[in-house]
Amino acid sequence: MSFPSMVSRNTRNTEAERRLTAELLNVCANAAMRANAHFGVGAMRSPLRQLLILHPANPKVLGIFITALANLEEAGPAREWSARAYRVLPGSMEVAAASAQTTLQFADPGDSREIWRKLVNADPLRESYRLGLAQALEEAGAVAEAIEQLRRHLVLNPNTAIAHVLLARGLQHEGARPTGRQAGRRILARARASAPRDQVNRVNIAWHRLREAPDDPLSWEKFGARWGGSPYLEPVNGVVMPSWRGPGDSARKLIIRQELGLGDQVLFAHFLPALERLALTGAMVCAPRLRRLFARSFPNWKIVGDPTELVVGEFDAQIFAGDLGQHLTGSRQSGYLVADRQRVAMNRRRYLNLGFKRLIGFAWRGGNMTTAEERRRAIPLSDFSRLFGNREIGFVCLQHGVAEAERDQLAAFSNVILDASIDPLKDLDDLAAQIASMDLVVTSASANTHFAAALGIRVLALLPSIAHWHWGLPGVVSPWYPTLEPIRQPQPGDWRSVLEEVGRRLTCFMENAPG
Repeated sequence: MSFPSMVSRNTRNTEAERRLTAELLNVCANAAMRANAHFGVGAMRSPLRQLLILHPANPKVLGIFITALANLEEAGPAREWSARAYRVLPGSMEVAAASAQTTLQFADPGDSREIWRKLVNADPLRESYRLGLAQALEEAGAVAEAIEQLRRHLVLNPNTAIAHVLLARGLQHEGARPTGRQAGRRILARARASAPRDQVNRVNIAWHRLREAPDDPLSWEKFGARWGGSPYLEPVNGVVMPSWRGPGDSARKLIIRQELGLGDQVLFAHFLPALERLALTGAMVCAPRLRRLFARSFPNWKIVGDPTELVVGEFDAQIFAGDLGQHLTGSRQSGYLVADRQRVAMNRRRYLNLGFKRLIGFAWRGGNMTTAEERRRAIPLSDFSRLFGNREIGFVCLQHGVAEAERDQLAAFSNVILDASIDPLKDLDDLAAQIASMDLVVTSASANTHFAAALGIRVLALLPSIAHWHWGLPGVVSPWYPTLEPIRQPQPGDWRSVLEEVGRRLTCFMENAPG
């Protein structure tokens, strides 16, 4: 049903149809504000649509619906509804706030910042407006201003948990200074004290701990708080199975349930060899595209793309892969993924036969560029291409979804290889064989980073100033990827400095290359 037709229908609704219970609206609002579909946003889709049919011009309903779409990362619908609502209700602060959040997530943090500024000026005491402005300032690179905004907020509202978390993140990334991190730890302690049972607060705190102390079991224990208590493990083929409780558990055959994105699945897979050392085996559920690669890499495990493929009676317990870190932290190894050796040799032979001495795989962005976070870690191809100057190096494109205009840019370089025979959207085993044939990989933060490091290939990981928890903080060495070398922006948006450092390392790489 289109937005205009819903507005027209609103005039024909009876008073009885219009009556909206405060309880249902509050439930929808609370769910919509959650930051992850694990927390139940998806379940609110149907009742929210029903509310829209009855109240299509109600600014609060529209604001909640747009926020829910944004949190479900439905970029197109969120932006479309935001624009329509803003046209119909241009004076609504609820709609403006939802528009500011959508703009922050899917468009330009700078534009979002200006909308939040107007809202704060109109209602300086509204907590959500001040927090929205602080988050937009940080995303736009104005970290110092964001910190100041959050400090002012906490003077008025000292028990706002999310403000403490955002302030801690700002302090953590203020640089490599220990004082900033120590202050961040104190702020996180206040966040815990201000809302000890809030699920989203606990998850945010866990992410911060994992950035700073990724090899600490307590960090992973707090990561388990994403479930709001005991993790909900769906029945397997209708059978409810117990959760694995760690090395002291009597269960010997496990089902490892996967979660989150491809990069997370690759990272969490490094726990399987540690489980084998405890004489534990079983099955792992993964994305179907990973199935062939994982089956070769972990021959003692049954690898499936769906838990319904398993015979439940063969297993004793199950656990989410992300919860294994509570029990197995410290058990790391390099190169735990194994590519098809014949395909690796074939790829390397084909590429080197084009006349190159060394092969470097590269990618300049990750994701679908639909969110502000994805755009923040993307490097402009026009800047990245400055690395292609050495004609002795064959630069092999690992980027998926290369646009036509990008192909035209790359075609200007005779030493850039685009291999059309490899489609990572179909099967990642071919991509793994391509990456494993490289001497070095240079890539923005993406699944390619995880694949290359897990395959044991040296990786120059080009990171934004505020990076995902996978990559830690400045000075924090990755405990699970020994071959990964992070190169971070010194300031938000400063890719030039990053690429200059990459250029220096490539020069050293070629000078030290054998033969």
